[in-house]
Amino acid sequence: MRDYLAEVRSGLSLRDVPRKAKSFRTCFAAVQRDGLELYHVPKYHRVEPILYSAFHKSADSIRFCDLETFERAPDALLMAVRSRPSLLIWLSRNVPDAISPELCEAAVKADGFAITQVPKIFITPELVKLAAVSNGKVLSTLIGHYDLVRDVAPQISLAHLPEELMTREICFEQVSKQGRLLKYVPLSLMDNQLVLAALDSNPWAIEFVPITFSELPEVKAVVESNDMPKSLTKLFVEIA
Repeated sequence: MRDYLAEVRSGLSLRDVPRKAKSFRTCFAAVQRDGLELYHVPKYHRVEPILYSAFHKSADSIRFCDLETFERAPDALLMAVRSRPSLLIWLSRNVPDAISPELCEAAVKADGFAITQVPKIFITPELVKLAAVSNGKVLSTLIGHYDLVRDVAPQISLAHLPEELMTREICFEQVSKQGRLLKYVPLSLMDNQLVLAALDSNPWAIEFVPITFSELPEVKAVVESNDMPKSLTKLFVEIA
């Protein structure tokens, strides 16, 4: 008698296993090896342990499931969407009833841009804020609606934050931790303390110090430092 379990573990596809020989253990072994083997798993074996294993191995394996299957293992679906937020597109087109507010939140937490794939019925102001914090690039889709995320602006990198949402406090806080973010600070929000905080955090921020501050002793010290690349300090001196 053939040992299908051993053969599956060695690479045999469930496609080549007789239906009667597709035991739970054999199916589980198959999806542990390749999540897409879920396609060949009988419906009565599509339970949480097998779905977890299949989705973990290949999130795309959700494409072989229907609403009934998802309802049996909602946490497994949640895990799949966290690992592949773009699966919201497939779900909205093929199994829209499987989408929930919790699922949308999980996708947006994993990748803010997933909000562009969330059905309109599930989009809330809170979800928009979560998306912006998760991925500041989302702000490029909110032109004209920045007030929606104004109260979470301090949590968004200056690299993506529109000037309309910047304040001196936000800029100071961020350049104090990542000096080279000085690149994104408008001149109108700069002052001596902010520039020095950026240089203290990262002397390489000298590249983005405007001529207005070139006479500060601390700025001159950085320019004259032997620790800085000559090409960088030369560029600053030429600009100044």
